[in-house]
Amino acid sequence: MTVKKPEKIIKTDFLIIGGGIAGLEAALTAAGLGVDVAVAEKADTRRSGNGANGNDHYMCYIPEIHGEDFNLVIREIRETMEGPWQDLDMLRYMMRRSHKIVQEWEGFGINMRPTGEYRFEGHAMPGRQRYHLKYDGRNQKAVLTGEALKRGAKIYNKVFVNDILKNKEGRAVGAIGFSIKEDEPEVVLFQCKAVLVATAQAMRLYLHGNPAYIFNTHSCPAAAGGAAIAYRAGAKLVNLDVPYIHAGVKGFHRSGKATWIGVISDINGNSISPFCDKPNRETGDAMMDIWPGIFGERLEKGTGPTYMNCTQCTPEDLAYQEKAFVSEGIDSITDYCNQRGIDLSKTMVAEHMIILWHSAG
Repeated sequence: MTVKKPEKIIKTDFLIIGGGIAGLEAALTAAGLGVDVAVAEKADTRRSGNGANGNDHYMCYIPEIHGEDFNLVIREIRETMEGPWQDLDMLRYMMRRSHKIVQEWEGFGINMRPTGEYRFEGHAMPGRQRYHLKYDGRNQKAVLTGEALKRGAKIYNKVFVNDILKNKEGRAVGAIGFSIKEDEPEVVLFQCKAVLVATAQAMRLYLHGNPAYIFNTHSCPAAAGGAAIAYRAGAKLVNLDVPYIHAGVKGFHRSGKATWIGVISDINGNSISPFCDKPNRETGDAMMDIWPGIFGERLEKGTGPTYMNCTQCTPEDLAYQEKAFVSEGIDSITDYCNQRGIDLSKTMVAEHMIILWHSAG
């Protein structure tokens, strides 16, 4: 295969590698401050990254809802969902900015109040504060892409960045990669003053449960370890991939565990969760966050399989859940069930699968 030489060097102040939500948010902020910004995305920013298909919940802190005690908020979060794995400094910074981001997204046209008010649901234990804002994110990537372009950011889609270029002092001054827009790849060279690596996890380095359908994953389907670029350049990595097991529809890695309203049950339909024994749309079943090892333990002891059980849900809850599947970008689950005659009000579903959580800085 022949590879074209670059016709010119792309010069910019700030190069962002990765056009997911993190990369686009960085582009929006920098471009809004008047910085010359370039985003290099291996796919297309309108549908790429972990939020490619949509999202229906976003972890945020709104003082008038959660109170002014920010340290309490951080303690609560670290005791629920994937909190214990979070880098503390990163978590605190993210939560401080979260309400501002919600307000900006509303201004962009992303529906952050589909029920007419701010509602917090999922990833929570009964009786505790909830921090996941329920929203309709089906259009989020297209909207954020449009806003970044409006602010003057330049987006280079179908560009794979392979390495960061450094000067003799070890400072990042650019990057090298390949454009695959055409049949014949072309080398792409960036020259810049600063680089941000905003890539996702290494999904393609792990065994995939359904390799024929690459978007059947809860995160970026094409991610293959972009954080290694930052590591080779000398960056410290935190919050790396953590494999764990989850129950959901067979063959679906993109399962939306906080979108389901069901209860984790045994083969007889009895709850095995210490957190709830009936469906609760406000909290969901926190066991998948707090005790993800339960699935493996049950398999080892021979007491599995373990099921997602929605048979006790009301028709209103099931309709609410189905609508949330669309926002989360997993309405293919609904299609799958309809095609196979699976009625979630009557049938439990189970699959033991490996999913990855990651947030690198």
